[in-house]
Amino acid sequence: MATKSARLDSIVVPMPLLAGLVLVGLPLYAYLSPIVLWYVFALTVWSALAIIGKVPIPSGSIRLLLAMVIVGALYVSYGAVFGLIPGTSMVLLLAYLKLFEIKTRRDITVIIFLGYFLASSLFFHSQSVWVALYVIVLAIYFTSLLVMVADRNASTSLLQRLKIALRMVLQSLPLMLIMFVLFPRIPGPLWQLPKDAQSASTGLSEEMTPGDINKLVASYDVAFRVKFDAPPPDNRNLYWRGLVLSDYDGKTWRRDNAPDWTRPEVEIYQQAGDDIRYRVTLEPHQHNWLYALELITGFDDNYRLTRELQLLSNNLVSSVISYRAQASLQASNHGLYPPERRKNLELPAGYNPKTLALAQAMRRTAAGNPRAIVQAVLQYFSNQEFYYTLTPPLLGNNAMDDFLFKSRRGFCEHYASAFTTLMRAAGVPTRIVLGYQGGEINPVDEYMIVRQSDAHAWTEVWLDDQGWMRVDPTAAVAPQRIERGIQSAGLEKQYLPGLLQVNSDVLNRVRFVWDSFQNGWNQWVVGFDEQKQLKLFKMLGLGDVSKSDLMLYLVVAMSFVGLLVAWWVIRSGYYQPRDRVRYYYRYFLKRLSRQGLEITEQDTSQEMLTRLKIKFPDMAEQASNIVKQYQDLIYGQSRNRGTEKTFVRLVRTFRI
Repeated sequence: MATKSARLDSIVVPMPLLAGLVLVGLPLYAYLSPIVLWYVFALTVWSALAIIGKVPIPSGSIRLLLAMVIVGALYVSYGAVFGLIPGTSMVLLLAYLKLFEIKTRRDITVIIFLGYFLASSLFFHSQSVWVALYVIVLAIYFTSLLVMVADRNASTSLLQRLKIALRMVLQSLPLMLIMFVLFPRIPGPLWQLPKDAQSASTGLSEEMTPGDINKLVASYDVAFRVKFDAPPPDNRNLYWRGLVLSDYDGKTWRRDNAPDWTRPEVEIYQQAGDDIRYRVTLEPHQHNWLYALELITGFDDNYRLTRELQLLSNNLVSSVISYRAQASLQASNHGLYPPERRKNLELPAGYNPKTLALAQAMRRTAAGNPRAIVQAVLQYFSNQEFYYTLTPPLLGNNAMDDFLFKSRRGFCEHYASAFTTLMRAAGVPTRIVLGYQGGEINPVDEYMIVRQSDAHAWTEVWLDDQGWMRVDPTAAVAPQRIERGIQSAGLEKQYLPGLLQVNSDVLNRVRFVWDSFQNGWNQWVVGFDEQKQLKLFKMLGLGDVSKSDLMLYLVVAMSFVGLLVAWWVIRSGYYQPRDRVRYYYRYFLKRLSRQGLEITEQDTSQEMLTRLKIKFPDMAEQASNIVKQYQDLIYGQSRNRGTEKTFVRLVRTFRI
């Protein structure tokens, strides 16, 4: 196509291609920066106007300049042009530019396959059922565009192309299922993308400022699901440990882990068999920490446990993962090196003088006894007029002074931060733990759902005769939060997830059934790893299979299904006609034959019409028009695109 052309219609009208790019880009818009979104919108409008001939097609030099501007915009937005979000953004924007240089059918095919790639990239962001269904719809649509490109005679309508594409996708399902079940799994991720600074993380972050966690309470999103081997412990013992925060600058708490070579010092006191065993299915959150019930005493080999009892993965959790763990309610952590003691006593100088004075007064009253100091702080929270709320006021530079002596209104992170500050000021090593508390049992499949609204912060204090002891100051202000969950904590209802407040048994049943389906999808589709693959073959009676066995099964099954599909396609006579006039005339004769009209290869058109007038007299005139049109097109001089379309329309509208 020459650049002087005013329209993009020399081969196939590209509006369906533009529509495909818009459709595949819709789910990606949530991850794009404002600058990139602006370029997507501008290129969409520009492409649409060029297609209808309202604006000229940009020349090659302008397209090159636009490509350079796009690369610059990506670098400004993300600080890089490689990575998950920058990479998919670049492919999307360059696909729009490709619309301006369509010269051959190959160019159209390139755009279609870019659409396939962008559709598959949606799984990098989410592997939910809805995304899978949407990707299938996109696959059908882009396949229909391939059919349009291959249909040089334009003999198919949009509906016919979609039907053909749907048929092709359905034909590929057996091969897809075979690949899914038989392709050998490997431990860990199949590939590892570079860490994206702009990748959206969910849930808790590796630092905490008072006011952060209460923002999560409005989220109904699932953080993870848990299947216990035995009945779960009481709600007050459901502390899902994630991060430990020790560093404090007067406003924000951050992680300050011990070196990787150090190990935790966990002692277990209960009898054998008293531990709690369970499996966690964790939703992606773009961090490397996992969540486990306190105190963790066992976990899968491919993870590691820090000295602070943080369970970590070697990779970012960018997709749904599943892991087993076990815990003990009778275990204790006795690890405290002198540097750790100093770290967990540090407070920034020049902040919160009133809080420090209060802590010193409590220490003197308790005669320096750590347990007595803990009780004094908890009684202070319980006896004074403190309120548990989702709408605490903003705090100033002396945040703890403002909270303890002015507002006295806060969420769990406010109380954890204030408690830790008081304890450190009183000389007791203390740190903050972030995670989740509680959970909701799904009665359909008897597993626990832990949501973002269950996010929680609590503390650990060091006692020389016991080690690290969990202390939850929130329990002194709102004990119902710990015993019965977030929905029973007396918080402002308008800020809680609406579905948690539903009183209808029918609606609750529906949401539990849907979550059970989503959990099954995570377990057997997204989380279909090497262990589940081997378990499936054992269930089928094949015993232990090696990777070489799987490859052999895969080749045999793919060959068999491929030959079966090929035989079905050949037998059905499904192919794309080269001569659409002859194709539709044969289609016309085949329809008559199916209705009982005897037709042989030796029959002339007149002989066929004579028998048709006898058997179907009402259809004689319409059939005669079709035969006359066919003869004129084949033997006459009037064949052109318009007469071909007229003939095709006559055949399609013919009814017996």
